[in-house]
Amino acid sequence: MRRAKFCISVDSGPMHIAAAVNPRTLGIHTWSDPRKVGPYPPGVHVWKTGRIAKRGEFTAAECLGDASVDDAAAQDIGAWVCAELR
Repeated sequence: MRRAKFCISVDSGPMHIAAAVNPRTLGIHTWSDPRKVGPYPPGVHVWKTGRIAKRGEFTAAECLGDASVDDAAAQDIGAWVCAELR
């Protein structure tokens, strides 16, 4: 994980490990509240209800949402990661 160009993971133990060793990590939160459960390292981003941001940038209303990663969201995530890698 430390040497990966980018780590993408659902909110889980491996996501927290990746975030601890690689700032280029994207945590996927469907039902969980990233403001409460992290990831905490400063460079790490979160996908929540169709938006990618740092965990502290989400509103309480956004964190109440429960969204699945559908095909459109997966394409948006892939495009965002590719842009970050440039």
